[in-house]
Amino acid sequence: MKPHIAFIVCTLTIPYLMAQNVGIGTTSPSEKLHVAGNVRVSGEIKPDGEAGLAGQVLTSNGNGTMQWAAMNSGTEEEGNGGWGDCGVQQITDFFPAGMSGAKQGDQFGQSVAISGDYAIVGAPYDDASAMDAGSATIYSYNATTESWEDQGKVFNPSAVASDQFGWSVSISGDYAIVGSFADDENGHTNTGSATIFKRNINTGVWESQGKLTNPSPAAHDNFGLAVSISGDYAIVGALNDDESGKTNCGSATVFKRNINTGVWESQGKLLNPNLENDDSFGTSVSISGVQAIVGAYLDDELGSTNVGSATIFKRNINTGVWESQIKFLEDGFTNDYFGISVSIHDDYAMIGISGSFAQKGMAVIYRRNTQSGIWEEQTRLTDPEGQEGDQLGSTVYITPDYAFAGSLTDDEDGIADSGSVTLFKKLTEGLWYVHEKFTCPHATPNAKFGAVAMTTDENRFVTGARGISQSRGMVIFGRVK
Repeated sequence: MKPHIAFIVCTLTIPYLMAQNVGIGTTSPSEKLHVAGNVRVSGEIKPDGEAGLAGQVLTSNGNGTMQWAAMNSGTEEEGNGGWGDCGVQQITDFFPAGMSGAKQGDQFGQSVAISGDYAIVGAPYDDASAMDAGSATIYSYNATTESWEDQGKVFNPSAVASDQFGWSVSISGDYAIVGSFADDENGHTNTGSATIFKRNINTGVWESQGKLTNPSPAAHDNFGLAVSISGDYAIVGALNDDESGKTNCGSATVFKRNINTGVWESQGKLLNPNLENDDSFGTSVSISGVQAIVGAYLDDELGSTNVGSATIFKRNINTGVWESQIKFLEDGFTNDYFGISVSIHDDYAMIGISGSFAQKGMAVIYRRNTQSGIWEEQTRLTDPEGQEGDQLGSTVYITPDYAFAGSLTDDEDGIADSGSVTLFKKLTEGLWYVHEKFTCPHATPNAKFGAVAMTTDENRFVTGARGISQSRGMVIFGRVK
């Protein structure tokens, strides 16, 4: 009897390798890993090593990267998506955007600004021109598609490593300004600079108009930490400038565009009315027409340390000199950091106090009495649900009808330092109420959502989350209903 012989045939699928792409089930892999068929995963997918939280879904950032994000509630708003929270009722036109070529640590969304149909977003650690040299991206609104389109990046005209160009940005009409507080200029380390860009109306390209520098530069002035532009005027803060024999007292310089030559010329420095060492005057700046406000968050006032202050200046139409109008002070508690952020729009001013109430934070709105010319306090804004450490007022922005206060370290939905923005609306003169509090639908730990700016054109706004996706960063455009 012959022995029975059984044959076992095994079929082994061998991956195909083509141009460093691996294919399973395909002989023409078009990606690094191309699988034709189903994929069964017994573990967890971790984009950039990040594990998702319960209830989150994997979503695209729109720039070739992915991240975990909150699931949309199914209540879609107008525009390109919903804010992902059925409780959000007063904002719409959700449009997220990531930076082209974003990499870990770029911090796109550190600074944001918007004016009409244009917006600008800073990424101070972008390596596109040099390591941590930074960049800023311009966006244009397409009314037909209701989308914000990337118009390309602008850079420091003489970029080198660690300039951190894009730490601060501002835009007004066809002009934009970008701060680079760590720029080495005039032979000085970290003296800082700010660059003006203008949109070429024929080509649409934003072209450099030249750098602005401290009129009396020195090392570590950090000129450009804060910038603001309005029409033909721009203001640049230098919080560590040494003036009048005082160390790190700070300053802010106003520039005016010469309408004949197009050159932006210095109008002189603004100083704290009673400057002392380490005031950090120029930490925050904002300009509107011929009025400007400058914050000094480490100013020692009322017998306490780091109380902070903010001063309003107005241009004298006869002399051209920017004169101090009023210095705002608060209750005088140590480490209040009054003036950490400021915003001015026509006859309204808003000041952030991130350290108040055990760092719950607060913001104060002032209005100029058009009869007397005196600036009067209107209201103090807080987050009714605020917790210690939220730091409401880390960022502020005001228009005649709306006010925004960012809380960069708010732990919303149990996510540490994910951040939030509280929108206030003016009901009647002097009475402002919470219109909406919203967070980033893609929130992750340390997202630091809260940088915000608004244009009165159809109430559009832009918010930044510099820490999202391992600090690649992102912005979300929206509109107040």
